[in-house]
Formats: sequence, structure tokens, C-alpha cells
Amino acid sequence: MSDTLKDKLGQELLPGINADDAADLEDLYKAILTMNGPDELHAFFRDLCSVNEIYSFLHRWQIVKLLDEGKNYDEILKELTPDSEDLGTAGVKRNKTTVSSTTIARVKKCYVNPKGGYRTALSRLTEDKDKGTVDKK
Repeated sequence: MSDTLKDKLGQELLPGINADDAADLEDLYKAILTMNGPDELHAFFRDLCSVNEIYSFLHRWQIVKLLDEGKNYDEILKELTPDSEDLGTAGVKRNKTTVSSTTIARVKKCYVNPKGGYRTALSRLTEDKDKGTVDKK
């Protein structure tokens, strides 16, 4: 494991992580990077995570996209909090899990970091769309 990643894991991401766990986490990141496209990645995450964990990831990403569109806290909360009759864009009822104010605040704190992972991902997706290279599998 690179010293830089070990330092970041210990100081920024996971305070108190031990060296063995940090090495295993780096292996997990490398495993994720081996996936070829959304279908393989979905299969991997289905095995790795519970359904609720996947929805938590999804909700965080939805918050990022809404923040990037300039939506405020109330608009995000309204859009991502399911009503009993709420249908998503595909005409399917939304998952019953709700987005908390704490999650929105945490995502926003990370989103405003110009060197953070959310900004990196958004930037790369935009570049890929502009080039026409977004994987559509």
C-alpha cells in the first residue's frame, strides 16, 4: 500500500484504521476498479452490500446531482423523500427509505470540496458525456 493512501486512510477517511484493514480496504478499491461497466459493478455491489446500503449510495449520488443542479436543501428533501403515491421518473414507486437532513448536510460538505471524490466523478462523467464515451451497458 502506498504511504500516501495509508496516511489518507488513517487521517482523513477512517481515523484509527489499522495497517491490515487499510491494506484490505485498498484491495477492495482495486477490486472495484477491475469491474468492466455498470453491469459487472452492479453484480459486485449486490454481493458486497445490502439492498439498503445500495439505496444509501444511490441517495447520496442523487443528492450530489441535485446539488450540482443548484437545488437547495428543501428542494432536495422534497424530491427524495417518498410519499405513499410518489412515483419516480420510471413510473415506479420510490424505495421507502428516506433521505435525512444529516445525509444531505454531509453530502453537501463533501460536494463543496473542489478536490473531493464527488467533484472528480461529476467532472469525469461530464467529460465522458462531452466525448460521447459514457458506458451505456
